[in-house]
Amino acid sequence: MRFVTYASADGNRAGVINGDLIHALPQGTSLLELFGPSLRQAGERALTGPADVIALADVTLKAPIPRPPSIRDCLCFLDHLRACRTAVGDTGALEPVWYQIPAFYFANPATVIGPHDEVPISPGSAWFDFELEIAAVIGTAGRDLTPEQAEGHIAGYTLFCDWSARDLQGLESQLKIGHAKGKDGASTLGPWLVTPDELPFGPDGRLALQVRAEVNSEPVGAGRTDSMDWSYGDVISYASRGVELQPGDVFGSGTVPGCCLVEHLDFGDLAAFRGWLQDGDVVSLRAEGLGEVRQTVRASAPPPPLTARPDPNAKPRRPRVNPAASELPYSKGLHQVGDGIWAWLLPDGRTVMTRRPGPSRSPSSAYAAVQRLKPVPARTHIGRRHPHRHHRPRSRRPDRTATTPALCTGASATGRTTKWSGSETADNRDKTHHRATPRRAS
Repeated sequence: MRFVTYASADGNRAGVINGDLIHALPQGTSLLELFGPSLRQAGERALTGPADVIALADVTLKAPIPRPPSIRDCLCFLDHLRACRTAVGDTGALEPVWYQIPAFYFANPATVIGPHDEVPISPGSAWFDFELEIAAVIGTAGRDLTPEQAEGHIAGYTLFCDWSARDLQGLESQLKIGHAKGKDGASTLGPWLVTPDELPFGPDGRLALQVRAEVNSEPVGAGRTDSMDWSYGDVISYASRGVELQPGDVFGSGTVPGCCLVEHLDFGDLAAFRGWLQDGDVVSLRAEGLGEVRQTVRASAPPPPLTARPDPNAKPRRPRVNPAASELPYSKGLHQVGDGIWAWLLPDGRTVMTRRPGPSRSPSSAYAAVQRLKPVPARTHIGRRHPHRHHRPRSRRPDRTATTPALCTGASATGRTTKWSGSETADNRDKTHHRATPRRAS
């Protein structure tokens, strides 16, 4: 069965999908209170004797569980983590602990949104991303479950999008106490909750669905859920150790490999990166048997500033001398400041410079490279007014009796021969490092 929650004139209402129609459950009934054996019974009653029938196309779908008791977002696909580490220049190798216990963190139930709601960019973020996941929803309470028992406590599955502010996430990771504002901006659930009997499973018992992610109708990634390293049974069993899981608790699978933007970031080819999500981008996530979520990203107002805290170990910063705005516009989450040279402005005000190909460059060296590629107008103007008329070689000096062209030796305007002090033989000509000094012409 496929259960939905939709908006009605009297508030949210639950129902069961029958083709293109929704067979409504009695008014005031929520899916959360039906979890357990009564969920299927309530669905069967709605199919045979619905309280109301309404076209699916005529309603606004909400998250199947608008406010779940808890959300644990897990990392079941280790290839996702390897790809993320590789994207930021790491080797992608994982520490042994990743193979010993499954990882999860708690997301924010208060920021759950529906499958077609607009998604606000996390305030202060310029590196906004999505993650295509599949969520398992607990149907019956349980504690200290084995992996086999845990699978039997799942009421159904739904699409799950973990909206992520990668710049805030990277900044907060330095605190080493877990996720914060980089991960609690929004979480999408929907469009419906599908019971396990309607979905395919592999011979190993893993959910076997084909998934696909697009931005503005352009493919970003695709994959399969049966490539999990940790199964739902594993992560639910681990989470239930000493804890009573509640009906409606949500367990996200973690990102299906390739189905997010950060995995496609390549510091060796930044120009190929499509850029982070921006206002107006439309993200579409699909999964076999689970439907599609399609949402538009929207800009948010800047966050109010925090009061600065003094750092007793910080060196005093020099005041900014040039208050001029950037010459090039902010684009794709990056500033392209020169040919193959890119700058990223971090939330704490630091700038990361990188040149393709090659490792990161300091701001000073990258700025110098930009100036060599593109002289500033003021320097060009001065150069035109005061052109160089000669160039003196550093290591080789001409024979003092030789006559050389004026453009190379700095001869006077009268065309007299320039005479040089000192002497040089053929044997030591390549060994001298003294700058030649011209003698005044008499």
